[in-house]
Amino acid sequence: MRAALRGPRGAVNPISVLVIAVIAVGIYYVAVFSSAYLDNIDVTDAVVSAYNQTGQVPDEQIYGVLRDRLKRIGTHREPNADGELEEVLGLGVPDENVIYERNPDNTVTVAVHYVREVRLKPTGKWTKVRFSPTKHGTPAGLK
Repeated sequence: MRAALRGPRGAVNPISVLVIAVIAVGIYYVAVFSSAYLDNIDVTDAVVSAYNQTGQVPDEQIYGVLRDRLKRIGTHREPNADGELEEVLGLGVPDENVIYERNPDNTVTVAVHYVREVRLKPTGKWTKVRFSPTKHGTPAGLK
């Protein structure tokens, strides 16, 4: 009686095909975008580190250290001498996108707004992913 409840042998279950397709898309997504998200973890760590140093180190030094750390994280594309885009070290974040603000009420905002370009394989096209790690509040050094 159990054999009567099963479908015919060799039939393709559409749910199984869907599950395999979702797993394949997930593996592709992780392979292509993982470096951008791992670099964002490093940027978030730099932002939190700058926030925690407030009150212990001069603000100008905190900002400078944050900018230096961003120059060593990830890569970005910029034109070379021939005008062709090439990947270079650092995120290429403009100064106006790195925010370190100390407010009169002893709150501090540290933020980095940047766009990371990711190459889609196998097409070779590029897509942009936007990140904005931010830390806001009153650090322990100012309480």
